[in-house]
Amino acid sequence: MRGGALVTAGGADGPPTSGGSGALMRPVGRVLRVIVEIELGGRRERIEWVPCAHDGGETADAGLEGSNQVTATGSARASSPGLAAPSWPPPGAIEPLSAARSSRTLVSFAPPAPGPIDRDELALALDDLVTAVVRVGTSTAWGAPSVEAARNRIVRALGEPVAPAASRFLGRLDAALQAGDVRQCALLLSTAARLSDALGAGSETVLVEAWLGPFADGVAQVPIVDRRLIEVARERLPAATLSLVEQRLLVCPQSAERFVEWRVSDAEASAGPCPRAVHVSLARAESLPGPRALRLEQYAVQFPPGASDWEMLEAVAVRRFDALEDEWAATIERTGHVREPWVLVGPAEAELDDRVVLRDVAGRRLFLAPGDGTTEALAALARTSTLRWVAGRLVDRDGRLELAVSSAAVRDGRAMRLRRLAR
Repeated sequence: MRGGALVTAGGADGPPTSGGSGALMRPVGRVLRVIVEIELGGRRERIEWVPCAHDGGETADAGLEGSNQVTATGSARASSPGLAAPSWPPPGAIEPLSAARSSRTLVSFAPPAPGPIDRDELALALDDLVTAVVRVGTSTAWGAPSVEAARNRIVRALGEPVAPAASRFLGRLDAALQAGDVRQCALLLSTAARLSDALGAGSETVLVEAWLGPFADGVAQVPIVDRRLIEVARERLPAATLSLVEQRLLVCPQSAERFVEWRVSDAEASAGPCPRAVHVSLARAESLPGPRALRLEQYAVQFPPGASDWEMLEAVAVRRFDALEDEWAATIERTGHVREPWVLVGPAEAELDDRVVLRDVAGRRLFLAPGDGTTEALAALARTSTLRWVAGRLVDRDGRLELAVSSAAVRDGRAMRLRRLAR
């Protein structure tokens, strides 16, 4: 911390604290708001803490999870030798996170956006990749020197850090080549060829921006202000490099609009666990249709979300699955297979036979994509509880639209509970 001294005031039973001069100060009232500005390693962050009222009416720190690493016991683990752990409140004085709520406003400089991209070089590299795979064949393309060389050329052309959407696209292509999935390879390579043509000709702006992401050089951004978002899922997915891409799924319960927050490896991202409610003072998002990628810049976090948040999410979940087909077709037309759009669906019932299948109010079926035990976990959940809504990614599997499950909400007595199913 730089500049001046930090003065704290305890509650009625809190200890006296010292100010900048070292003199003891007696508590004179109730703490309503504490703002701390920290500079560490060239990064400046302002943290605003608002005490929370528990069910019993007492005020206590709910424990914050994020860059300042405050735990549920109220003690802070220093992330560097320059930050020491406070001695107040004493261990054990704070209720678990599940029983409390916290509000936090974070203002931080976002990680640097990628530098200017040589789009002509990127177009040539994508064309080389398509040509290399076609020449050797999808059955032997995985690990082939020519394919590896073309792929690495794309990664170099994308620069550092690699755009999350592009990195995830290449990770999906890697998985399809490794599995020998001819259909998936064909779909992704057709999109790569389309990208190469668009980059070379300076056309299909929407397609290129969806691949490069909202924060690449020359990509349009739009501000988002005064919006409440609920994060309903968080999962890590294979990408172009050894690190994974983390995808955070958020939805606005008032408008039903969906957003994605990307995080690559250990890069900076917004604070707070999943699930959480985020009141956005300022964010920046891409101007594309569909689930938009965004970056939170100034916001307050509440966790867990309130009961009304869950009720509102249930109200905006998609009840008729034919709407998913329409959205998928529109997505493919605009941006090819660059991304896997995520959705929030409200099934009328679930079939738990050989394949787990969700049915809508009209009896239309939505199959679940197998993978990493998520389908089995959802089936076990559906056998003991009532599914209220399910979040996941839409994927093309053998020509059929399926849902790769990320999380689900169930009714547990009078309360709504979220179960994260993806890793």
